[in-house]
Amino acid sequence: MHLLSTEPYPGRSEQNAKAQAKWERRHGWATFFVNWGGIYGNGTELILCCPQAHAETLKRIVAQLEASQRAVNDSDVVITRYPSVSELRSQVA
Repeated sequence: MHLLSTEPYPGRSEQNAKAQAKWERRHGWATFFVNWGGIYGNGTELILCCPQAHAETLKRIVAQLEASQRAVNDSDVVITRYPSVSELRSQVA
């Protein structure tokens, strides 16, 4: 079974929903939006896709994922804001 995974940032999957549905129809794949979190944190969404012939198998795997503990809790991910170039230049001047 081939498996495609993607973890778009929050809201991106909604923005691209029509294009995603069109891609699925054209290639005969099924898409699952997994309510489990992602492996990157920062609010990313986990989306898994597979050929339609394997959709039932992936559906069972998704159910197991959703019943398990999340891999990453967003609150555990520390995000450091990097200064912009202009901020760095002002520190040197």
